[in-house]
Amino acid sequence: MYFLIYSAFAWEPRLENGEPVTWSERTIPYYLNTDGVEDIGLSESEVESAIQAAAEVWNSSNIENATFEFSYQGSTKISGSDFSDGEHVVSFDDSWTQGDAVIAFARVWPDSNGNIAHFDIEVNIDGVEWTTSGEEGKHDLQNSMAHEFGHALGLEHSDDAEATMAATTPMGETTKRDLHEDDILGFVTLYPYQENSETQDSPEEQEASNRSSGSSGGSISNPIDGPSNTGSGNRPVALEKSGCSTAPTSVFWLGILALFQVRRRS
Repeated sequence: MYFLIYSAFAWEPRLENGEPVTWSERTIPYYLNTDGVEDIGLSESEVESAIQAAAEVWNSSNIENATFEFSYQGSTKISGSDFSDGEHVVSFDDSWTQGDAVIAFARVWPDSNGNIAHFDIEVNIDGVEWTTSGEEGKHDLQNSMAHEFGHALGLEHSDDAEATMAATTPMGETTKRDLHEDDILGFVTLYPYQENSETQDSPEEQEASNRSSGSSGGSISNPIDGPSNTGSGNRPVALEKSGCSTAPTSVFWLGILALFQVRRRS
């Protein structure tokens, strides 16, 4: 049982019906919509570089004994969270409705076979100041997106304050750009090395196959952590976030902030 493997550690998997939910494929294509980033003082190129670096930190080329890859496919004009658009997208929202403390979130949809079928990541640019250089007084984009891509592959928040998957991130933090040993342990447990991984389909072939079949291995269920709501035409509607980066907002988090100062890397 997976429970016996991960219960002694801080990392936790996403669960559906008591079982971890992961991708059945090992190469996951994604797209980026940079609309709005220039309005917050960032260039499209630096945002693109930060997003790619955040995704690549989870790729098996950077982690021994794992087989997984987020594969960047370029720009798109799709935005928001919607499984039916057929593209896994990172986009920016200037009319945020998720609460001031939430600076970004990932929505994840499982299919009926217990596999992840779709994800989208949205970034709050409605009053949140972002940087790509770790500037003090702003949130580092690569730092927070490494956390969100962790949600996209099936990890929940970690109880280890030093982990990339820890629930909160203070301004100016960049240490989540690199994975903590707790994050790596969770990753290799969910995505162990496969010797025949080189024979898997390309991202384009996988996407074409998924679209032709109408799913990614099974019928799509409601988003993880979201309420049961099929919407019009019995199609699932994402109503709640499946994972988020949050800024510390109360006295409770002062102790957490102190812990963040003694992370694994300076």
